[in-house]
Order: sequence, then structure tokens, then C-alpha cells
Amino acid sequence: MELNIIHLIIIVFSCVLVQFVFKWTVGNKIASHEDMLNQSRKDYHMLRRFQHMSTGVALMFIWAFSGSLCCTYGLFIGTFGFFSVNLCRFVSPKFNETYINSFGFLLRPHELNNMPGALYFLIGMTFAACLYGRIEVYMAMLILSFGDPFASLCGIYFKSPKIMKDKTIAGTVGCGLVCSIIGMSFYYLNSDFSKIRDEIMPMEFALAIFVVAFLAEIGPSSRKIHFEDNTSIPIYAGLLFTGYFTYIHPLSEGIVN
Repeated sequence: MELNIIHLIIIVFSCVLVQFVFKWTVGNKIASHEDMLNQSRKDYHMLRRFQHMSTGVALMFIWAFSGSLCCTYGLFIGTFGFFSVNLCRFVSPKFNETYINSFGFLLRPHELNNMPGALYFLIGMTFAACLYGRIEVYMAMLILSFGDPFASLCGIYFKSPKIMKDKTIAGTVGCGLVCSIIGMSFYYLNSDFSKIRDEIMPMEFALAIFVVAFLAEIGPSSRKIHFEDNTSIPIYAGLLFTGYFTYIHPLSEGIVN
């Protein structure tokens, strides 16, 4: 299947529609700069997580319906363009004010005068697309798009002991379970996984997804030097799946490309 103009129109329209829904439902509640600094409320957090997932779904849709090289170039161009927009925020205070008035409801307080997490999200996706095979990139996108948001939500709504700083048992287990469930839908329904189905049993692949998601989620907090998790999670996930396909369950030549 190739990505055509109809697919692109649907993706762009859906992304724009999501942004307008956020603006109407959440953005209009923000009356001042002080309101933006108090965005720790669960409703803001939930909607930011939904925006995170919707962006990931759009990128996975493009990855599924386009060639890997074409999508990689698109990610690079999109990342550079978004970086340029945010660079303009630091150069022009007026532009930064306009940007915050329009999209401030999607920013955490510390992002109002810094690069947003969405940029690191795109950087992580771009690195994964450049470094890994097609199946590994699917899994990296899946874990970043669904696993990380659900880890955060589970950590908020289900109280449990911490594994390490900012990482709870409920959050990391929730991340692994959600990724396993959604990953198995790829396993059964996505044509790119047809040869994977021939060589890896469903329970083994589900367990592999759970373990990789769990390790990728705690990875950024396992080091003394802080890494932005939106960048490190897809890199860790792709690397771990590469190791799985290479050393634990080697696949026939041409399965993952």
C-alpha cells in the first residue's frame, strides 16, 4: 500500500481537527499566563496525553502506508520545520507570545520558554526511523505513542510504590500491558507482520513487547544523566527489539527490513 493524496488529506485534516478541539475545550479555559502555570490539573494532563497519542497514531499511519525512506525524509523535514518555529520563539518575543496564546494549553509550564516535548517526540521518532528496521520502528512508535502516555496516566490514577524516580510499578506495568495489547493487533492485522507471524508465536511476541516496553519506559530514569524520554524511549525500544530479533529470536533474512 502506498500513501496517496487522499491519505495525506485525511491525516492533515484529522490533526488540525484535534488541535481545534483542544483549543475549544481546554485552550479557552486559560485566561492568563498564571493559568498556564497551573496546568498540573488532571484534565489538562489527560488532554495532553491524548494529543501525544493522536500525533503518534498519525505518524504510524504514514509509516504503514508509505515507504520507509519516504517517511524518514518526511520526519526529518517536519522535525527541522518544528525546530525552526520554536527557534523563532526565542528570537522574537512577539512571535513567542502569539505561539503561547495559540498553543500554550498544550505546553507544560517549563516549556513556555523552552523547547517543547513535542520537538523531542519528533526527534526520537526520526532517530528511530533512521537507525532501525521497519518492524522495530513500528514498535518504537507504538511504545512512545501509547506506552508512555498510559504509564503516566496509570501512575497518576493507580497509587503504587516507585521503582525509581518518577517511575511507579503501576505506570511501567500499565505501559507494558497496553503496548502488548496494541502490539498484538499489529501482529494479527498488519501485513508488514505477516512473516513475523510465521516465525514467532503470539505469546512470545506479546511477552517480548511487554519486556521491551517496560525496559524502555524506565530507561530514561535509570541513568544519572537526564535524557528527554520522548527522545530516549523510541531509541531504547528500537535497540532492544533489534537485540531481540538478532540474539534471542533470530529471524530469516528479509523478515525485518
